[in-house]
Amino acid sequence: MEKNIYLYIAVMAGVSYLIRVLPLTLIRKPIKNQFIQSFLYYVPYVTLAVMTFPANLIPPAVKHLPKFGVYVTRVTVDGKTYGGLTNVGAKPTISGENPVGVETYLYNFEGDLYGKDMKVELLDFVRPEMKFESIDALKAQLDHDIKECQRRYLEFA
Repeated sequence: MEKNIYLYIAVMAGVSYLIRVLPLTLIRKPIKNQFIQSFLYYVPYVTLAVMTFPANLIPPAVKHLPKFGVYVTRVTVDGKTYGGLTNVGAKPTISGENPVGVETYLYNFEGDLYGKDMKVELLDFVRPEMKFESIDALKAQLDHDIKECQRRYLEFA
């Protein structure tokens, strides 16, 4: 079966147009909901990706992540560099099923990072992943980790 690229482009353009224009013509007032705004912005790109590139929806069995724990990190956002604390792991203190993830906290940052590209560099390993007796114990350790990461970040700045 031969694929016609022009058909894909026409469908993508039509879907993009309808998704962006129909809500405006049907509702006829500004859309203030941030979720809907981001949905309307990204859908055309998702449509194009789905139509032109094969999708692998099965997550890899083995993820290539660094050792689970807390790291001192350097984070670049919009050309500016910030110190940060990054946790790699499965959050064992939080009840329920927690997938392995990577979370970064930036010190001295105020603003919205939603939809922005970030570069996160792991600079130094601070401690391994731990399970705490309570959320309060986790918060106390997090306060300690932030101070320790800020201290160590100065060595790399």
